[in-house]
Amino acid sequence: MGTDNGKLFRVTNSTSPFPGFTDITSNNFIGSISSIAFGATQNDIIVTFHNYGVTSVYYSSNAGASWESKEGNLPDLPVKAAMVNPLNPNEVILGTELGVWGTANFNDLNPSWSQAQNGMKDVKVTSF
Repeated sequence: MGTDNGKLFRVTNSTSPFPGFTDITSNNFIGSISSIAFGATQNDIIVTFHNYGVTSVYYSSNAGASWESKEGNLPDLPVKAAMVNPLNPNEVILGTELGVWGTANFNDLNPSWSQAQNGMKDVKVTSF
């Protein structure tokens, strides 16, 4: 669960009358969380932010114990959504203020993002 002030919480025992909440916020999170996406497991988490002037994409492979920026060469623009290719976790797409951006090297330290040119070039994309 993400908040507008950059806090991120993992919900445990969600089906019980008394669910638990664990704060997995990074000290580097600034801005409003716009989306949370999971990769192959619940330990693989992508968090996006929809503010200008902040790092917009973070990734954790250990359920939020640590986070790394996946901003790479992404321009300074709000990111609204993220989706991992279920057949290839190295491929990720982002919905942004300027259409869809994708990378085929998400696992690299600095992914190389490029804008999709398939009809949605400069349209705001808020979800997949």
